[in-house]
Amino acid sequence: MWTVTGGSGSTCGNSPGPDCARRCRTLLPRALEVRIDPAMLVSTAQDAPRAQRAGRAPRDLFADYLASKGHADPAVTDLFDRLYGEVHAA
Repeated sequence: MWTVTGGSGSTCGNSPGPDCARRCRTLLPRALEVRIDPAMLVSTAQDAPRAQRAGRAPRDLFADYLASKGHADPAVTDLFDRLYGEVHAA
């Protein structure tokens, strides 16, 4: 769970997504501070095997990065494709 502190802890959800702080502030506008419980974050162990990068498409690399941070979202990957395409078209 992640909590919002503003006098007493209040639970807003059970998985911290990319937009969780904004959603918490919307639900609890008088909250003093919004923090994500580190226990809810995806573990990035130092000894975890890293994916091979050479020869992979930027989209795949970005999608793997998002997944490793616990934010795998096809809509974000689609936005990355659009931005990447615009930059390389210029």
